[in-house]
Amino acid sequence: MDRFHMITYVFPTSNETEREWSYFFYKLLKEIPSFNKEEIFCSSFSETALPSTEFRTGNTTTPMIIFNTHEKIDMNVANLSICDKNSKSIKFSSLMVDGINSVNNYVTDANTISNLFHQLKGRLTGIDHTGINIPVTKLQKSKWDELITKMSKISNLYKYPGEDWPFIIPADETEYLTDITRFAVKRTPKFEFVYDSYADRPIFQFALETNISKEDMERIFPDPIGFAIPGLENIFRSIFIQNPWEHEVAIRFDLYYKSTANELTDWETGEWLVTNGGRLKQEA
Repeated sequence: MDRFHMITYVFPTSNETEREWSYFFYKLLKEIPSFNKEEIFCSSFSETALPSTEFRTGNTTTPMIIFNTHEKIDMNVANLSICDKNSKSIKFSSLMVDGINSVNNYVTDANTISNLFHQLKGRLTGIDHTGINIPVTKLQKSKWDELITKMSKISNLYKYPGEDWPFIIPADETEYLTDITRFAVKRTPKFEFVYDSYADRPIFQFALETNISKEDMERIFPDPIGFAIPGLENIFRSIFIQNPWEHEVAIRFDLYYKSTANELTDWETGEWLVTNGGRLKQEA
């Protein structure tokens, strides 16, 4: 079995606008306690729990998502590449690109990456998940099913009840071979696939945990800048952030409200997805 170890987001930095965006994005990520100096989010409960999530820049023309696996994955969705580690020849560099350490162009427009960083500085506590929304108009259902089948072979992939929103939950080797049965630990960062009937282009989603109350979040990101996804309005508030690749991909941040729970929730431990959704598992 070729279990995959890493999800890598790759962002181009071929011009000043792209480099500036990556600079503030990197500064935002550095505010999250679990983000290490290798630009990687590892599992919150065990170094052996996979996958981890990595952020890099590279010599690409548009953003990419790369799954570190030998399983053949090569899909282009509106010029956005979703592929395995062998599909592209990419020269990687650190997300902190040389020459952008001195950027001081703080744009105050509410939905810019620089403003998001300044609003959230000192207020991020974790990362729940990242993910990709794939428009149904950009990918045939047979190709979507093929992608999900492949991911179910190489990861702990679970249904989201009633929706085409399967999640990968970090798991150790034993849990990968059997299933997750331990729910006393926080399992982040997860990864979400969405087969989206509303989006007109792929969406990168980054779900960040904050120490901000619902009331304060609504004040910081009022309508129509921020919005609530129906059914999830008591969990997080969302905002689309401008990016240099608007024609290829949208970028959305889902900002979780400050937790009022005294213990880990069944979402944080993965129990809700495991028990209510169930594992999508295919023979390797």
